[in-house]
Amino acid sequence: MGLSKYLKDKGAIYEFGDYYKSYKDEIIEILEYYRDKSMKVAIWGGGLKGTAFLNVIDSKGKYISYVTDMNKQLYGTMATPRHRVISIDDVLQAAPDVIIIMSAVHYADNYAILKEKGYNGIILDLDAIIENKADPQTIIDGKAYDINLSHNYNLEKIHVHILDILKEIDRICKKHNITYFLSAGTALGAIRHQGFIPWDDDADIGMLREDFERFRLVAAEELGKGYYYQRMGKGSRFYRNFDQIGKYNTAFVLYRLKDLKIHHGLHVDVFPFDFVPEDYKKREELVKEVQRLRTKLSRKLLPHAVTTKNPWKRLIINHERYRLKFIPLRLLHRKMEATLTRYQGKEEQYVADLLTHYKKTMYFKKSDILPVQYVPFEDTSLPVPGNADAYLTMMYGDYMTPPPEGKRNQRHRLILLSYDEAYDKDKKWFGGRSEK
Repeated sequence: MGLSKYLKDKGAIYEFGDYYKSYKDEIIEILEYYRDKSMKVAIWGGGLKGTAFLNVIDSKGKYISYVTDMNKQLYGTMATPRHRVISIDDVLQAAPDVIIIMSAVHYADNYAILKEKGYNGIILDLDAIIENKADPQTIIDGKAYDINLSHNYNLEKIHVHILDILKEIDRICKKHNITYFLSAGTALGAIRHQGFIPWDDDADIGMLREDFERFRLVAAEELGKGYYYQRMGKGSRFYRNFDQIGKYNTAFVLYRLKDLKIHHGLHVDVFPFDFVPEDYKKREELVKEVQRLRTKLSRKLLPHAVTTKNPWKRLIINHERYRLKFIPLRLLHRKMEATLTRYQGKEEQYVADLLTHYKKTMYFKKSDILPVQYVPFEDTSLPVPGNADAYLTMMYGDYMTPPPEGKRNQRHRLILLSYDEAYDKDKKWFGGRSEK
């Protein structure tokens, strides 16, 4: 094992270990109840997070009967000396009474898989339980579903504000003859719901790189009163290589970003679509290089949460941040921009949003994106890729079939949502402005 991987793995185990220690007594109370009732418990997550959990909570193998993971390479390995990782099918054959899903990021997908496979036992979202400091009795009484909904928002209000932003973007683009299109879930909502996906709480648009750069030149000056334009630049620590149009005097503050000097309002993400090579190997190399740079940018500005007072553990957990401390942010941004635009002007037929959070590499024929077509969206009409079927099929497969109910939820960890007031730190950093 190389030093970098060792430090990364060790840091993750330290970080997650402290995380589970913060709620250890409550977790054990829940697990002891299940044990006393002769209920078998499995965890879904056999990697670093699962290993940290087992070391903190069940080092003697008293509570957890089975461990599974989506990564087939882990099957047969020992998460701890007392816990072997097995396949989900083997776990379901053993019919545990409770399955604890370790990661909120994968909760919706794993929940849907379990339901599709006919599992009818108790499914717990451990991150939701810990983040909400749930009363163990709530879980014991079978009210875990209420915990999953604890961050329930008024989505209709969110949609009203986001629609205002989309209309403002549309106005500017029409004025300057800039082509854009709804992308990802926002495009899906336009086609399947003629508006927002009912359970969605954000919006994305895309532009080919040439239009994206033109939009950057005019957007900040053209935006109407009450809107802000956010990109990496002086006075802000916004580290993304896409941009945002947001509303002053609103707040949508994610826990992991709460201390980052950026605007935290309700917003629309504006993604550049860059040319990518048709050759599979070259395309994958490009994607991996972008992902590596994206990780560096994130690690530089967003430290892992640290509760331990042990200086060695603190160093290990955030070793990547310390290593990147002396590399200028602008240098990383310039390197990312050069990588994203490597094939610009080379007459490639394919384009991609290389900054997407989706794990699957998705690329599209330029001729399937342009020319765009306007379709009904809420009380107006907005553009989507010209061949929306090809675009959405690449993104989602059978896109007209809504996902199982377990996947119809948002897993943002919010600390503040406001429709009429800015985040306090925004007021301090940016003067609480309500206009440009």
